Amino acid sequence: MTLAREMIDLLKEQIKVKDSQLEEQGGQLKETHELNLKLTGTMLQQSQEIKNLLRLTGGQTEPEPVDNQEGRVVDEPLPAA
Repeated sequence: MTLAREMIDLLKEQIKVKDSQLEEQGGQLKETHELNLKLTGTMLQQSQEIKNLLRLTGGQTEPEPVDNQEGRVVDEPLPAA
């Protein structure tokens, strides 16, 4: 076998290896893209839920304390006995 033929065979093998690497990388990129789309959709849903909750609570992030029947604010600890 001539040197030129050996070089051609070596280059063909390298091309096959690179083609398989590119195919694998393309599959990984596709999976990453699909996951990114799912995560973005979830983030948008959560953002909408937060907006709705803020709208329902008038923008308050903490609930207002409510008096119970004993005249104490619900968030206050019980008096020491």
